[in-house]
Amino acid sequence: MRKYDIERVFAVIAVSLLLAGCGENGTKQGAKSQHAAQADTAKSADAEVGPVTGQPYVEKLKLPAASVHGFETTRLESKIGGYVGGIKKVGDQEIDIGTMVEKGTELAVLEVPEMMDELNKQKASVQNAKSKVDQAQASIQQAKAGRNRRDAEVLQAAASRKEKIAMLQYHETKYGRVSGLAESGSVGTDVLDEAKYEFQAAEAAVVSAQAGVTTAKADVLAAEANVTKAEADKKCAEEGVKVAQAELAKLRTMIKYATITAPYKGIISQRMVDHGAFVRPATSNSAAMPLFEIVRIDKVRVVVSVPNDQVGKIRQGQKATFHNIGGLPGAAVEGVVSRSADVINQKSRMLQIQIDFENPATDFHTGEPVFLKPGMFGRVDVTVNAWDSKNLLPVVPATAVGTDESGRSYVVVVKNGANQRRNVELAFNDAIQVGISKGVKIGERVVLKDVGKY
Repeated sequence: MRKYDIERVFAVIAVSLLLAGCGENGTKQGAKSQHAAQADTAKSADAEVGPVTGQPYVEKLKLPAASVHGFETTRLESKIGGYVGGIKKVGDQEIDIGTMVEKGTELAVLEVPEMMDELNKQKASVQNAKSKVDQAQASIQQAKAGRNRRDAEVLQAAASRKEKIAMLQYHETKYGRVSGLAESGSVGTDVLDEAKYEFQAAEAAVVSAQAGVTTAKADVLAAEANVTKAEADKKCAEEGVKVAQAELAKLRTMIKYATITAPYKGIISQRMVDHGAFVRPATSNSAAMPLFEIVRIDKVRVVVSVPNDQVGKIRQGQKATFHNIGGLPGAAVEGVVSRSADVINQKSRMLQIQIDFENPATDFHTGEPVFLKPGMFGRVDVTVNAWDSKNLLPVVPATAVGTDESGRSYVVVVKNGANQRRNVELAFNDAIQVGISKGVKIGERVVLKDVGKY
């Protein structure tokens, strides 16, 4: 057989085998392409295919077990120990649970008699310190007077020295004249001796006067030192006054702690003491007992937890609705997510978020005021996403969505005759339709049934 004939035989055999094994599939693929071009819902050899449609939708995260808390809650303890001497009144009613108080309102007063005694003692210490200042001032005046006296003595000693020098000069001259007369025999030796003695006495007087000047100057220096010491004593006494006054101020501050006051405007939620009860100080004392608990209610916070698998959808500023409130049937108030813990609780595996409300809030159905009381429970709906008529949410039948081994949702997109599995994020699933927030676009074609085959 010729080479050409052999090639023709092999070609015929190959075509026969191809038609026998794949002819049916090829026919169906062609029919499928033709049908897909003519209608939205198509039949192929393995799947029913349809388009992704769209509709408006608001995706909300519904969170139960939301609770109302006062914006601030404080247990008031005493810094000092003492006996409850009195519970104050607001109006004609003694302060107790349910009493509304303003910031700074006096709630109770403790009796601390030993501290009052210490206060009186410290006042006396201040007066004593001030007296020492007065004494020091008097000592300064006395020292200055002594210094002035010594200055005068220096002047007096200097004058005396000058006088003695003059007398020395006189007797020196006299002695010289008498000596000349004695040599000529005009006077006797007794007159010469007298003049000599007077001259020597004048010399001694000058030396003595000089010593007096030196002594007087030394006395001036001593008096100046006394002045300096007196001034230093006064400064020390003045510092003593400051110390005593500081101790007095500290004691007065401590006594102020005997009066328990409200740190902010709020309502008394608990009263733990009565007249005569002994209150232990809170400082380093684990046995300390609070006197009152106050809650700020002009503003409240609604606290709710977000499941771990929904945490990624929460953002600060998202619209939130608090409704199904126990004790307030039909009421609903709107706010925004004010803050998030941003840390998942290790025990509950949930994330805490909070929504702040001014109290009273406003019912968005009726416009009526709604007073939220701490302890109320309800439900919070957080608006995660919203699609309107201009921005529709892609929607497919529930049968078009599958789940893989890791729990991720997916659809099978048909494009250019090929099937492609694509992961998607769901906005809702009501068992009939599924809204897809991410993964497909409106108009794309997807497998509608038995997507697990692809």
